[in-house]
Amino acid sequence: MQVNNAVLLGWARGAAAVFGITLMLLVALFSANVPVASAGPLGGFKEITRWKDVNENSGGWSDLTVNMTESGGEVLIPWGSNLQIYDLNGTFDTEINTWDNPYDTYQSVLVAGTTVYFSRTDPGEADGWVRIVPTDGEVTHFQPTEQFSPRGMAMAPDGKLWVADYAGNDVATLKPDGSTGPFIGSGGVGPGQMQYPTDVALGNNSMYVVDSGNFQVDRFRLDGTFLGSWGSEGSKAGQMFAPRDVTVAPDGNVFVLSTPGYGQQASIDEFTPTGGFVAKATLPIIDAAGLGVDSAGKLYAAGTLRFPDRQTQGVLKFTVTRKDTKAKVARLVKVKGRAAFLKLTCGGGARCAGTASLAARRGKRKTVTLGKASFSVAGGKRKTVKVRLTKKGGSLVAKARRKGLPAKLGGSGVIARKVLLKKVAGRHRR
Repeated sequence: MQVNNAVLLGWARGAAAVFGITLMLLVALFSANVPVASAGPLGGFKEITRWKDVNENSGGWSDLTVNMTESGGEVLIPWGSNLQIYDLNGTFDTEINTWDNPYDTYQSVLVAGTTVYFSRTDPGEADGWVRIVPTDGEVTHFQPTEQFSPRGMAMAPDGKLWVADYAGNDVATLKPDGSTGPFIGSGGVGPGQMQYPTDVALGNNSMYVVDSGNFQVDRFRLDGTFLGSWGSEGSKAGQMFAPRDVTVAPDGNVFVLSTPGYGQQASIDEFTPTGGFVAKATLPIIDAAGLGVDSAGKLYAAGTLRFPDRQTQGVLKFTVTRKDTKAKVARLVKVKGRAAFLKLTCGGGARCAGTASLAARRGKRKTVTLGKASFSVAGGKRKTVKVRLTKKGGSLVAKARRKGLPAKLGGSGVIARKVLLKKVAGRHRR
């Protein structure tokens, strides 16, 4: 897991003089990227912009896909058998009539290279297919079984098309040569099984499947090997109710959009690549119809939104916000021999983990690293961590203590100068 830039979270100060030089003990924490949930709100969202359906009465939207291009990107929204296209800021580009049948209802759309894929299923039926529309060439259809209910789709690096089959309780595969298989998953509640999958996304050398009937996300290797699942029914941290869409952000985190029911607000959950809970937010969207992410990590969700003049279909562009609940230094408890003892606090929810570094500031510019120690603190708990001092660090602290440095160096409430924080943080930046 990638380690964040060093953040100086607390410090303790001793007023003794060593050879005429004031000694200050500084504590820095290097937290691994393991965000945690708070006991109150589990997160929120920051709106960037929102825009209306250009028609304002085009009927029910069924999906949203963000397609990144050389010129930037575009937001694709299928409704019925039509396709609306907007730029990433909501400016309407065009609407395409894709009629294969004027009564077709496209569930999702995928752009891969110069080919567009539409999954088609009438609600409540299981006789759908995937319509494959190349820029140049013949339009074809993919229907691996008679009882086929395609929903979300993803394109593997090797050219395989993966399709979540809602009725088949699996993920169907279309190979580049036009052949079918293998099918990933099967109906059930056991490992590698799923019920009513609605979407699939790629990232972190993995495939993520929205297993809506089991209220979870299933993770597979790209060869179909089952890696694990996470989630359960509910509204607490790590739980989902009626999950619908999944997307993987550029940083590898996984976002899941849930739609509790008709007329109810949607929610979004953020997880680490392996399913660790990060944040949850309720969105101002009713009857959500799709989720996408751009190359900058901005999220897009479609559904019914409120605008100054009316409530209508639209798109919300936003980011998920998290409460800063990484591990913090409660206090430096004591220094004993060649060991310093730090009491750390983890904000709650998931576990905090990383490296604690103890350094001494001598004079105006010089800093000396006294010792480091890894830490792992359960969410919502405190833990005393022992930092083994280096030989030089132990000697320096011993001299300071002989000059009257107290054994207990409380005072995380003392605010250090910003310039000092920057220098120490910069010194330990990875």
